[in-house]
Amino acid sequence: MNDQLLLVDLENRPKLDLSLLNASFSVIVYVGVTQNPPKATLNSAKANRFSRVDFQKIEGDGKNALDFHIAFQLGRTFETAPETKCYVLSQDK
Repeated sequence: MNDQLLLVDLENRPKLDLSLLNASFSVIVYVGVTQNPPKATLNSAKANRFSRVDFQKIEGDGKNALDFHIAFQLGRTFETAPETKCYVLSQDK
């Protein structure tokens, strides 16, 4: 099991480089209603670099739609795996 979790708000951080993350990280990238996941995830030759990345397409829209999903995931993780270190990557104020 990965012991570090990175949660990414892709609406606020559209340029994403996960190459520096080691094997202890798993990543959930929240994709807004008007966005698409990176094209590399569709290319099987490049998709292996996203093997620890889960892209969550959020159908709802609104000012804080992705923020609520991130907050919910943090709560779920703290409840089910409290030893996990969680990080949020966003540029919200």
